[in-house]
Amino acid sequence: MSEEDSDRMGKEINSSAPPSPTPRDSEVPDESLNARVTARAQQVFSGKPEYAADWLRSAKSALGDSTPIQALSTVSGALAVEELLVGIEHGLFA
Repeated sequence: MSEEDSDRMGKEINSSAPPSPTPRDSEVPDESLNARVTARAQQVFSGKPEYAADWLRSAKSALGDSTPIQALSTVSGALAVEELLVGIEHGLFA
């Protein structure tokens, strides 16, 4: 490969845009995801809003000692809260 070809190839590589980052932790969940998770909490706790509200406001070790409400600020956190609720619903967590 000639020096000219090498220079051209380097310029093409350097000029290509890097892939867009898609870290789920930086994405803000849409309202429908948060609504789905909070509705799931209501369902899991037998439609008792006070139980669901207490659960959503209490720190959980599975969420790194964050509350589910805090976790709802990111997509990955909202999905983790939803997974916890599914586990509770199926008797996996006490």
